[in-house]
Amino acid sequence: GYMLLYLYNGSLPWQGYCGDDKNMQVCETKGRLTVDTMCRGAPEALQYYLAYVRNLKFEEEPDYEYLLMVMDQNRGMKDIKRITAVTEKRKPKSQSATGSKRKREAEDVDDDEDDDTEVAAAIEELPDDLKRFKSSVFVPKRIKTHQWIIISTSSRTGNSPHTQCYTSHTTYANLAKEVERKWSQGMRITTLNFAGSMWTAVLNAQNSGYSEQALHYCPDSEFPRDWVRNKWDDGFFITAVAGNDNCWGVVCSTMQRGRKYKQQSYIVSSTFPSKWVSEKWAAGYFITAIATQGCFNQQWCVVMSRGAPYKDQCVELDFGYPSESIHFRWDENYMVTAVACTTDQSAYVMSRGHCFGEEQRCTRTSHGPLHKIREDWNDLLYVSTLAWGRVG
Repeated sequence: GYMLLYLYNGSLPWQGYCGDDKNMQVCETKGRLTVDTMCRGAPEALQYYLAYVRNLKFEEEPDYEYLLMVMDQNRGMKDIKRITAVTEKRKPKSQSATGSKRKREAEDVDDDEDDDTEVAAAIEELPDDLKRFKSSVFVPKRIKTHQWIIISTSSRTGNSPHTQCYTSHTTYANLAKEVERKWSQGMRITTLNFAGSMWTAVLNAQNSGYSEQALHYCPDSEFPRDWVRNKWDDGFFITAVAGNDNCWGVVCSTMQRGRKYKQQSYIVSSTFPSKWVSEKWAAGYFITAIATQGCFNQQWCVVMSRGAPYKDQCVELDFGYPSESIHFRWDENYMVTAVACTTDQSAYVMSRGHCFGEEQRCTRTSHGPLHKIREDWNDLLYVSTLAWGRVG
């Protein structure tokens, strides 16, 4: 597909990249650009061709007959429009979707039996030579979907939704004031998020593993290295990070005996620092916090610690929600332990070892997360990660 685009345009958007992170830059550019943007000015058939091949799994065999039909100048797009006119008769999808480690069939449920019956009847009316292509058509996306991502986990190790608090504000000053009040009640921040035009934090009243905490706000794109260094000298560790278009937020904590990290390191990078992460894994470190910051010049902050309660760890990088990969890792006894997203890319950190729950749920919603968080609390699941970013 990219070769066809190159032959048509004479160039590709990522030509000319250089440097050690060239491959990551190319990967991020491919994910950032929608098919509609990449194929601007190109024939519509090329957009459908590229949309199809970009949705292929790594080991999936292409449907060559479908691709030949797409490129057929006489009837290709006419037949595709007939197929999409039928398959797009569904009602608009709901504003949220849920996936669960123990209830896999719940993933992305959007049931409407009458609607499905209507679609099935319409498909039967298609000519026989077009019916087989109904699952091959991928309409080129013209917009990116961004939602709240809520990871909730069962309370097997003493963490309880009944001792957890979610607080959200329109300004950092209000958030800091509320956090001070919660600190005085013995609660500690476990999750911090500044995205989605909201300033949010999740606090636990018990079993957070933290004794003393400090919250720092940096209204700049520069990460507060000096402040972190001073906190390290005082025996604190980074336990949460957050960022938005123009600021950073960092939580440092002293840790209770038996849960204290042995050593900690972090990196701030314009691309996801895959090579650095791999080197740290080899040295016995694990990712314990992750965040992104910036609007146009986006940055990743990855915090890794020695002595974290994990034995294995991996990162699922995607330009949407990696549903299949997450379910595969869940089946291998991994749990999502951190999530961060730029406007174009998402990173799901999955860990296993000393698991902290038997069930885990991932919910995506376009509305504020409080309603879904309350649903999880009612199901005895506590929030372990909260993020805002691209899911499709």
